[in-house]
Amino acid sequence: MISKEQNNILGNDWGFALLPYTFKSSITNYCDYDYNKENISDVLSVSVGKLGKFWKFIKGVKYLNYSDDKIILTQQQNQHSACLVPILCGVEKILVETQKDKKEFILESSVFKQVGICVVDFDFENPIKKVTLHFNFDLAEPLEIEITTILYKEPEIDYESIYLKNLNPSHSTGNDLVNIRFQKANGNVEKTVISLFHSVERSYNSGIIERQLLANYTIEKDVFFKSINGLAYGLYSYKISQYDKENNLIIETDYMNFRLTMPNYGGKPTIVI
Repeated sequence: MISKEQNNILGNDWGFALLPYTFKSSITNYCDYDYNKENISDVLSVSVGKLGKFWKFIKGVKYLNYSDDKIILTQQQNQHSACLVPILCGVEKILVETQKDKKEFILESSVFKQVGICVVDFDFENPIKKVTLHFNFDLAEPLEIEITTILYKEPEIDYESIYLKNLNPSHSTGNDLVNIRFQKANGNVEKTVISLFHSVERSYNSGIIERQLLANYTIEKDVFFKSINGLAYGLYSYKISQYDKENNLIIETDYMNFRLTMPNYGGKPTIVI
């Protein structure tokens, strides 16, 4: 925990900025400020102290929150490296410990408020684990700050939802038949099986309590419908399953229901889905 002496030395304006790339890449490719106004034609040829508050002009800069004696860094998608910029008062140097090594950095006085700054490039494959602040003239004990890095993880892909959307199952009914339509869930589909069930309900529209398998229909590879006829009036269900060439299941739908009823006065069957 930060002591009263350490807090008094640091004041209220200290912290850490995180540039989204290395310092060189950030200052040359992603800086919005024109340093020609400061008679600086080559930003890499001068000390960082002469660049003022350069971190404020970097696109994508983030300011890190110090809490509970630690700082949390979060890696972004496709981000391989970054640059930590300490902005400190009353600190002579910092010791940066990564997963593999340690390195000392002497702070330079910035033309911006005379704060002490330096630039610490690092790779997310070798993240920073701890930063220790050493105060001027040893006026206070060194302050150790733990660094926690949250590495980017690719979001989990819900393949089932994607495959069901691609499959796009639907059906329509006739007097004694049902036409079931579908597409391939993905490019690996070699076989489609439609399972037809007779469904039993306790009472009309009260919920299905039992299903009895009537038939399994294997559909040819490049056929995307199945017409099943000779069905009596009643309630039915079906499921669609698709397999790859190794007969591994790719996707299977839930039960889909349809009902065939006697024709109405118009001569057409009443369809209840």
